[in-house]
Amino acid sequence: MRIETRKVDKKTHIITSYDSLTEIDLATPTQSYNVSKWDSLMEDERGTDWYGMPTRTSAGVVMDLFRHGWTDGVSKLQKEAHDFSLIAPMTMNKIERPRQRCAAEGDTVDVQAMLTGDFDHMWHGMERRTMEDLKTRVHIVTVIGGDHTVKAEQLKWSGILAAVLGAKALENGYDVKITAVYYSQGQLEDKRREFNIGLMNIKRYDESLSLANLAPLMSPAYFRAVCFKGMLLSPEECASGLGQPRDFTKEIAADVMGTGFADGTPLWIPPLRSREATLERYKQLVEELQS
Repeated sequence: MRIETRKVDKKTHIITSYDSLTEIDLATPTQSYNVSKWDSLMEDERGTDWYGMPTRTSAGVVMDLFRHGWTDGVSKLQKEAHDFSLIAPMTMNKIERPRQRCAAEGDTVDVQAMLTGDFDHMWHGMERRTMEDLKTRVHIVTVIGGDHTVKAEQLKWSGILAAVLGAKALENGYDVKITAVYYSQGQLEDKRREFNIGLMNIKRYDESLSLANLAPLMSPAYFRAVCFKGMLLSPEECASGLGQPRDFTKEIAADVMGTGFADGTPLWIPPLRSREATLERYKQLVEELQS
């Protein structure tokens, strides 16, 4: 976990980067109020509208479920990926790009190479390279979270789209990075005017696809258990309500992570609250990815 404070859009932001769900799972809150708050969440059972689980459950049960592999979540991810691909098929990334090569045979002669006796490189020709050779990097950024009035059924869609889009892009030859973001104001008791950004690494480039790692992102419990614990790992006392959600725009994302999200074609997923809106955004992003 890395914490930095800096100005974003002329406002003070506390930016916390988390390496993985496992990092949060293994860590323990240390500030006294945060310890008691997490202990309470670990035991406090909430209904299906909060965590989106089939029965009443607590943050402790959710963390244990994600820790040992959420089997139902993997099945849901596979089904959603199949259903979404029927709406907007994603084709294999086979764009060809030419490059010039020098060899012992080809289309035109390099006179200078011939005169110097470099017969192995005196011919010029064009070589076609597919995107399997030139992997397109795609950085998926999804904004998750919401206040206590947002029901679990509404809270899950941004995470579902990120997981499905990531799985389909990987399947089709793209090199994918996935970052989940929560954005709030007043997360810390003594810094209620300051803004808070949490950057949750879901998958890095060149990391193998793990449906077990992607699946928890589809659950509202990822924000309300995993991210809540991440907030409570702060060395400073958290406010009782853990702050109020704010609008994390694409412009703020570019400021925080770099224009174009620094290292790959950016695919932006705003908060989504319905299946219809999610399917529409999926079609837009597939078109954007393949244009």
